Amino acid sequence: MDKININFKLYLVLLITCFSCSKDEVINVGQEGEDGNTPDEVINTQPCDFKLTNLSSNSKKTIDCTLDLQGETVSIPDGVELVFNKGKIINGKLNFTSNGIIDSRLLTSSVSISGDVSLKNNYFNFLPDNWNIIQGKVSDEIANTNKENLQKVIDLSKDLGATTFVIDKLDAYFKIGIEQGGRGLDKDAIHLPSDFHLKMTNDTFLRVQPFKIPWGVLISVFEKNNVTITGGNLIGDRFEHDYSPYKDAHGISRDTHEWPTLITIAGSENIQVNRTNLKASTGDCIVIGAVGDEGSRTNPNALWNKKISIENCVIDEGRRNNISITDGEDITIKNNQIKNTGLGEVLRDDNGNIIYNSSGTNPKYGIDIEPYIEYSSFNFDSAIKYEWVENVSIDNNTFTNNQNGSIIVFTGDKVNINGNVSDHSIAQRHTRRSSITNNTIEARDNVKGTRIGIQTSDFRLYTDFVGGNLQQYAIENHVGNNTVKGFATGMKVFGGRANISQNKVIDCKVGLIIEKAEDVEVFDNTYTSIEPNSAGIIFGVYSNNIKIHDEKVDVEGRFLFVNGFNRPIPNLTNDFSSYTTEISRCVLNGKKTSRIFNAVGISLINNTINTGLEIIKSDRIKFNQNTIDAKNVTGVIVDESINSTIINNNFTLTDSYELIEMKNIPSGANNTVSGNTRN
Repeated sequence: MDKININFKLYLVLLITCFSCSKDEVINVGQEGEDGNTPDEVINTQPCDFKLTNLSSNSKKTIDCTLDLQGETVSIPDGVELVFNKGKIINGKLNFTSNGIIDSRLLTSSVSISGDVSLKNNYFNFLPDNWNIIQGKVSDEIANTNKENLQKVIDLSKDLGATTFVIDKLDAYFKIGIEQGGRGLDKDAIHLPSDFHLKMTNDTFLRVQPFKIPWGVLISVFEKNNVTITGGNLIGDRFEHDYSPYKDAHGISRDTHEWPTLITIAGSENIQVNRTNLKASTGDCIVIGAVGDEGSRTNPNALWNKKISIENCVIDEGRRNNISITDGEDITIKNNQIKNTGLGEVLRDDNGNIIYNSSGTNPKYGIDIEPYIEYSSFNFDSAIKYEWVENVSIDNNTFTNNQNGSIIVFTGDKVNINGNVSDHSIAQRHTRRSSITNNTIEARDNVKGTRIGIQTSDFRLYTDFVGGNLQQYAIENHVGNNTVKGFATGMKVFGGRANISQNKVIDCKVGLIIEKAEDVEVFDNTYTSIEPNSAGIIFGVYSNNIKIHDEKVDVEGRFLFVNGFNRPIPNLTNDFSSYTTEISRCVLNGKKTSRIFNAVGISLINNTINTGLEIIKSDRIKFNQNTIDAKNVTGVIVDESINSTIINNNFTLTDSYELIEMKNIPSGANNTVSGNTRN
């Protein structure tokens, strides 16, 4: 082993009033014991009555008292092991000749070691009092010293060959937000090295000292490999932060104060966070992000995150998001409680400007996936990916009380959201080959009747602003086997080549909206609602080659409502006149006559229907081979419509009502009505 020579100086010895957190602040996240946990050590402060002189080579010496080296350098012979038994060593230097072994619990801030020495095992057991960590509420100066001392011990443990750094009972504040910039905020955070396990317990509290800078990181994993963080409580300063207006070195306003984090992972590989409680970050609780401008993906030498997992954690009260993912691949978010993101009333001054405080700041999602991308022109092929996200699994988490939604995938491919329980929306935008499956999404009381339960894919974008064609990025996404309840809209589908199947939508005002979509198959879904005037399916704006089959709709209003569909749009050259949407083999029940108004290219084929249908000012509507069992309504009304067919339907109607009523039909309308029967 290389020679090491690390010298810690004593800082001020301070008398303070100790502060301890209340027990209800601890959230047990299953931090089970493992080999290497340190019990509540009571160090024997009685002076030793021996010295480390005349030790024999290859011997063991037990330290069961406080051994004062009195400022001397003591040489330790070959192969000597210093054994811990409630003792410690202070005030001096140990120089190991060769093959020395020492128990980490003997080390203190006033002892330096050099020579050929390693730990008893690969665990470094951290005893706060040995390292001048002042617990409880402290001044900024002491909080900064706490951080520096902890960093020095982490670095020492790594030099001694430790792979696991164990912290048990500790409740201390650490100063962050010290400087602007620097790679990984060099002087700002507690940095973890590669091949390292920071192991904490329910009794470990690392707290952010309240501060006023708009950025800062408590724990940084920056361009490292094979790092594990387990257990512990990481507590931000959200409710004590100074939100005074702030300008950076370039004069840019940073008044939102949205950038402090509890854990930031950047440019790293094989990183695990497990059974950790993260709470009250002024920004995000966890950021899985890029290393900075010089490390963006446009740089061929850039490092980005790979194989990151966040599991079995409680992530609570992030002011901005609880988790932000802006760069990385092969990321797993699993079995976590993710809750209370972005809550609080937004305050404004007399001019309507936001007064920033501890209330949430946008986006305010449980998980936000949002890499930074620019476009050199108005098409997707011109994308400049400064950051990118791909291959993400979000599985079996519980999302509770997050302000604007549970999950938003603004950008990123192959994001699979599976088996989660959520009380707010799950949404995708610019994503390909992603899925939302097997989730239970039930709107909580203050969300009920609003928002969209599941939104898949994105809206189409113009390739240019005037006279342009439309281009679709989001393709091959899947939404399946979800239960969605209590939203304004159960599911809203955009995108191309999507598959929407086997979902249950319950008590929403609208079951399904499809718009700006193409080559989409929707099948085996059920939509039931007791909401007044609730609708089953709505088509909007335009869509092409939509296949809807084997669905079940049972709502209080219309099973189908269309108002303006596949009609020309100003400044677009697309011709929607040949676009098609087909509904077939469905059971369609409602309590009001359904309506297709000002629409093109809709077919209803071989469905079972319990109410009437109006076709108004529309073109190329097919209503063929359906079975209609309706009371006190006309079967089909065709009004001012052209090129439509009403063929081979079977009606069961109240005797006084017509099967089909044609009115206001223009000359040359080319409508076909034939083969319809009445029971």
